[in-house]
Amino acid sequence: MTAVVEITVAGNADAWSAIGLHVVDNQAVVGGIRLRFVDGPPAVQSWTLADLPEPVTDIDGLATIAAPESLATPTIASDHPLGILGFDHLVVMTSSLERTCDAIAAATGEPLKRIREAGPIRQGFHRLGEMIVEVVENAQVTGNAAGFWGFVWNVADLHAAADMLGADVLTPPKAAVQPGRLIATVRSSAGLGIPMALMTVPLREVRTGKLSPMSRSYRILGAAVVGMLVLGGLAKLSDRDPSVDPAVAAAAVTSTSDPALTPVLPAAETTAAVAIDIEDGDVTPGSTIAPPAAACSIDQALKPGASGDQVACLDAQLTAVGYPAAADSSFDATTDAAVRAFQTANSLYVDGIVGRRTAEA
Repeated sequence: MTAVVEITVAGNADAWSAIGLHVVDNQAVVGGIRLRFVDGPPAVQSWTLADLPEPVTDIDGLATIAAPESLATPTIASDHPLGILGFDHLVVMTSSLERTCDAIAAATGEPLKRIREAGPIRQGFHRLGEMIVEVVENAQVTGNAAGFWGFVWNVADLHAAADMLGADVLTPPKAAVQPGRLIATVRSSAGLGIPMALMTVPLREVRTGKLSPMSRSYRILGAAVVGMLVLGGLAKLSDRDPSVDPAVAAAAVTSTSDPALTPVLPAAETTAAVAIDIEDGDVTPGSTIAPPAAACSIDQALKPGASGDQVACLDAQLTAVGYPAAADSSFDATTDAAVRAFQTANSLYVDGIVGRRTAEA
């Protein structure tokens, strides 16, 4: 099997160390994957793949290094203060899901495992070794090349990580799309410059004893909560807005958002994360997953500036039907954009106010 064995990240390694990643000589090991930090504007620069059928240097615009047979096994300690267990998934942005997934399959021999349709967002999933690669198609991504976006780590105890980092660095843990899991976004204040999130491990791994059942109670509680998708900015891969902090685009990898971040695009143009636990043989290639339905009701008119449980319900319902809204219980600009996109699609009067007709649509 072709596997991701190394990821090269440009940026400040000290910022990564400050959030609890054990970094030695600009390198770190997460699970069985080496992170190599280099100078330059923050970005995921390239991946190194082992056991490629044939050496390649580019996969639909993704800078690729073929790992030599002599590649040394990482010897850096992986006892991260943050309690990082491994990668959950790496996000790739593209203007064409078929083009990018076909290119990944052709270069690696690893087929597309699954497709998820979520309104204007389409997601495809490949497994490359221990890494799930989530390919996200969005109409706001232009050009004929894909690009690396951000990634998610699994941690042993997400609440402990939140306590360690504090609310200024990590958003509160919330229900992820995959039942039974929680997720939190690393805020731009951490200085990583790359969309980044932390997740609890899949319940399957706890039940089978692959990982210790730390904080089992909050994982089980999470299974009863509807998964919510995050909002964030989606700058064009070919022409990123220099005035926007790249971390504003945490939408690609999280299911909770940083309300302090100003979205670059309306909700309908944001991307969603699924972080699905995929194993060989457990899904039919090309099968789809329906978005989760929101289990709540709206019984009052809502408009920008509102907050509380009714807005949280609205966010969940919008997300469930393909118009991702920030799961922060605040009717802010991101919720307004999602409401307007929903009203437009359903031939309703577009005013951003959720009255009876919009709520019943």
